[in-house]
Amino acid sequence: MTTPLAKPILVFTLFLQSILVFAQNNSILGRWHHSAAPEFFIQVDSLGYFTFNPEMDLFSGETYKYTIYKDGGYYDGIEVDRLFRGRIQLEHNFMVYYSFQDREGIEDRIDEVSLFYKVGAKPEDLDFSQEPKTIITLPAGFGGKFCIAYHQPDGKPFEIDAQGNTHLQVDESGYLGTTLPVDPFRMAKGNEVLRYKNATQNLLVLDSNHAEKVDLSIPPQTICVYFQGFNKQGRQMLSQKLGKAIKGNVGYYVVDTYENLLKQ
Repeated sequence: MTTPLAKPILVFTLFLQSILVFAQNNSILGRWHHSAAPEFFIQVDSLGYFTFNPEMDLFSGETYKYTIYKDGGYYDGIEVDRLFRGRIQLEHNFMVYYSFQDREGIEDRIDEVSLFYKVGAKPEDLDFSQEPKTIITLPAGFGGKFCIAYHQPDGKPFEIDAQGNTHLQVDESGYLGTTLPVDPFRMAKGNEVLRYKNATQNLLVLDSNHAEKVDLSIPPQTICVYFQGFNKQGRQMLSQKLGKAIKGNVGYYVVDTYENLLKQ
């Protein structure tokens, strides 16, 4: 038989447990600035809430509840609304935040991926140059759009070299289905290298803020790559084009001159 005080005591106990969990994982707490646009930040508090700064157009001043389930660096369970949920992965003084939607029959369909760094972080803490890369090779002279569908049961196998780099090759069709699981954390850190086949130099990869921060030192006709994001095209359209159902997450890219990419 339950006493009248049982429920309030249980709620209070769970509240205390949640506080202890947040205290034990205090590396997530504090202010985090967006790597491509530092004027945008999120503030994470010890009571289980994170707030977007007022300058962000989409989430201006909004506060959201999060629940931490720690598993190998992941902090999951962020409920943005009934459609979106989020996941945070921490490493040293930076985090990757990515949001999900379960749509089109695809579980954990990635919507957006963003890299943030903690206030007070040192520049060397954000140096990923020595980490393994994902090296994507394109046909010589390839231009236009291409996409990579990850974790495809019938996809092409990937190779990992002695340095731990993962190798993928896109053909002339502009589509690559690979068995490689998606790694948004590596992608957000800029650890993707794109190059033409047999080329000695890598292609210049632009970040998501390139149109707002024009680099006059880059010649207008320089061939660059812009990662448009995940799942930016209708899945049905892609499946019809390929004649088979495409599951999992699909990353979309554009290869063009710097001048043309500034217009997109």
